[in-house]
Amino acid sequence: MPHLFHVPGVLSTGDVLSWMAANSTRRLDIIAQYWELLASPDDPRSGDYGYTQQQMQEFGAQEGAALYQALEDSADRNVSIRLLSHSGVSPKFTLEPSTLAAGRPNVENVTLLLKDWWGSGIVHAKVWISDKRDVYIGSANNDWKSLTQVKEVGIYFADCPTIANKVEVYFNNLWKLASLNSSDYTKTVFDQTWQVERKVPCWSHFIDPKERCK
Repeated sequence: MPHLFHVPGVLSTGDVLSWMAANSTRRLDIIAQYWELLASPDDPRSGDYGYTQQQMQEFGAQEGAALYQALEDSADRNVSIRLLSHSGVSPKFTLEPSTLAAGRPNVENVTLLLKDWWGSGIVHAKVWISDKRDVYIGSANNDWKSLTQVKEVGIYFADCPTIANKVEVYFNNLWKLASLNSSDYTKTVFDQTWQVERKVPCWSHFIDPKERCK
């Protein structure tokens, strides 16, 4: 939205995420629904298709490219990076984190399909944690349009290890889910409230406490 002026004292999402990527020294954890930081005006499958390079520049696509470069630079500095995403509706939506992780032992990339655990649902959270100290929680996808074209809102906690530790617990729980075989840890139960069969993890409150797993 190039004609809207920034509110004094309010940081842009792109600046915050680029700063976190550029200044991480030990660890960077990221949760995203999908990735499309790099514009693809030549790809017929992309919503960017058909626009000229000049138009993409006017739209602000370079902000996504700058953020992706900051992540690459962070990976090349040997920062430990964990990337957790939903698989998205297109194979292209997981291409960028896969590329970041390719050939880099310090970068781990996983996808988490919540439908395997609850029968439906997606990873919709957008979370960044840097060095167990700085945290972004907001609505912006890892998409150049979220940085320049879409109304998004987020909270940036700077130098706040107490909050970072709490959010890291949430991240680690999702990361653990992604590493488990859901078929070994799910059950189908009858939900009395909604009168439906429901697929749930074996520790769910829908299961009798005596039958729950740890």
